[in-house]
Amino acid sequence: MFTGFATSQYKTGSTQPVADTGYDFADFLLGLPQQTSLQSGATSYNFRANAFDFFVQDDWRFRSNLSFNLGLRYEYNGPYTEAANQIANLDVAPGFAAAVPVLPGHAGAFDGTFPASLAGAIRNHDSEFCVSTAVCEHGDE
Repeated sequence: MFTGFATSQYKTGSTQPVADTGYDFADFLLGLPQQTSLQSGATSYNFRANAFDFFVQDDWRFRSNLSFNLGLRYEYNGPYTEAANQIANLDVAPGFAAAVPVLPGHAGAFDGTFPASLAGAIRNHDSEFCVSTAVCEHGDE
C-alpha cells in the first residue's frame, strides 16, 4: 500500500512525518510501500457470510390533508468465514513479544479461542426507523 509515508517531510529531530506532506504516487514510483502482504498456499478460497434484511412500511391517512408514512428497516451482515478453514488469525502476546498463527475456531497460546472468522460478529447492527409526514392543502374548486 502506498500512502505517501516514505516521501513525507519530517520535523527536525522527530521520527514522525508531518501530516499531508507525502505523495502516494511518488512512493509508488520509488517502490517504497508502507505496507505489503505475502500469500502462500491455495489461491482460491470459499468465503461465506450470512446477511439478513427486513423492511416494513405503512401509510396512514390521519385526515384528508395529512398522512403519515412509517418504515422500519433492519440489516445484519455476518462476518466472512472460509468453508475449508483456509484462513488464519494471528495470536499476539502482550507487548508484541511473540506471535503464532491460529486456525479458525481453535485456541491460541495467548488469547484463548478464536472465532471461525477473522473477526467476530458485529453486535451493533444497522437499524433505521423513518417517519415522514405529508400535508396537502386543497384549494376551493
